[in-house]
Amino acid sequence: MDEIYFCSRHKKFDLLSLSNFAELDYPISNGLEIGFITSEGAYQHAKYRVMDPEYALDVIFEARARTPENGKLMKKLGSMTMYLKWKKAKMTASEFKAKEKADWWPKSDSSMLLILKEKFSKNPRFLKSLLATGTKPLHESISRGGPNHWTFQKQPKVGADRGGNALGRLLQIVRGES
Repeated sequence: MDEIYFCSRHKKFDLLSLSNFAELDYPISNGLEIGFITSEGAYQHAKYRVMDPEYALDVIFEARARTPENGKLMKKLGSMTMYLKWKKAKMTASEFKAKEKADWWPKSDSSMLLILKEKFSKNPRFLKSLLATGTKPLHESISRGGPNHWTFQKQPKVGADRGGNALGRLLQIVRGES
């Protein structure tokens, strides 16, 4: 069975539309009164609401600009400010990562699934692209860095694939329910 690989750097809409960084036709709210123009922006904000609810409000005001960079800006602002916060709190990087793992990671996949459901229900053009993938397995390619929880890297020579492919798996769930 053919597999489909996508990432935020694709030029073709049918593959780009699967990425969290694709600019949406209709913003998603993730249960708030504001709109996010990328699912990555909504995801990052959900993460900040769990990790530091007070800070989450600040991020919104900084990243509300309606550009395709919304998700990237949210991610950058969040990482930078969270770094300064844990440094000020005299937490080591490993202590901060442990807090993130305990507070956020158990909720991350379910949060992303809700965001993806909203993304595809409000954006018919995106849903059409998702449904056009049929029953093929979906994988988010690595656009930079190494494999992680969300991405997938096939390694036929090694015999073991790398990365959690969470985004691909969650997209397949949304596709199956649509």
